[in-house]
Amino acid sequence: MEIDKTFEKDLNIAKINKDFQKTLLCAWILKDFIVILVLSFVCQAFYTAIGDAEAYCLHLLAFNKNPDVKRFCKNILRLNQVAFRKMHAYGLYLLDPKLLLSIITSVTAYAVVIIQFELIK
Repeated sequence: MEIDKTFEKDLNIAKINKDFQKTLLCAWILKDFIVILVLSFVCQAFYTAIGDAEAYCLHLLAFNKNPDVKRFCKNILRLNQVAFRKMHAYGLYLLDPKLLLSIITSVTAYAVVIIQFELIK
């Protein structure tokens, strides 16, 4: 009888641990999803600011007569044309809002393949 009660307790603890592991795994995936989401939108805001700065420089070039301002704006435009590249993660992924969509697409495709293999069994 004592052994049965002890065994039952161990089974309950194992069930709780599995539930906790599932919850922890879901929380971890959600955290990663949120980090990628925030990173994508911050990078997109940065790219938008760069584009706005270029547009403002073009506006200043068209309507400003000061040669120092024109030289400054031309230098900014030249630098952006030559040196600006979108941020990337180790050369694998560009950090932009499309990243989140591509990750969701990849995960969905792999999930469908795994489900198909499970249905074959």
